[in-house]
Amino acid sequence: MDNVAIIVLLSLVPLWFLSLFLFSRASWSKLAKLYKSTEVFYGTDYGRFDARVNDLNYSSRLYLKYNDEGIYLSVVKRYRPFHPPVFIPWNELVDIRKTDEHVIIEFGNGSDLNQLQVSHKTYEKLEKTLIQYKEQVKASL
Repeated sequence: MDNVAIIVLLSLVPLWFLSLFLFSRASWSKLAKLYKSTEVFYGTDYGRFDARVNDLNYSSRLYLKYNDEGIYLSVVKRYRPFHPPVFIPWNELVDIRKTDEHVIIEFGNGSDLNQLQVSHKTYEKLEKTLIQYKEQVKASL
């Protein structure tokens, strides 16, 4: 390998980390500020999925897990720097809007309002657990 190739490869690594840092600041950091998770999460593993988090599209770069307490999101490993896993409790959801193309789930409040935009197929899986959570809340009142 000649010197030019080595220089090019070595310059790409910092650019990769810089781009991950900037992407995280564009959307994920707002989410992680409120919902960063360091706990091991146990729940249903949906696997990889497409979603838009706040203002950034994470096409096939997110993993989704969920249980009766909430939603757990993590970024695939090669994009994980500056993107810690997050856990969003069901009780943080403030609005769910369905459009023809997708479902927008809002959580948080005020300037800390976050959006997760998912496909109808993904939301259908979450919806069953969300309905169970709402029924548990009603039963405890």
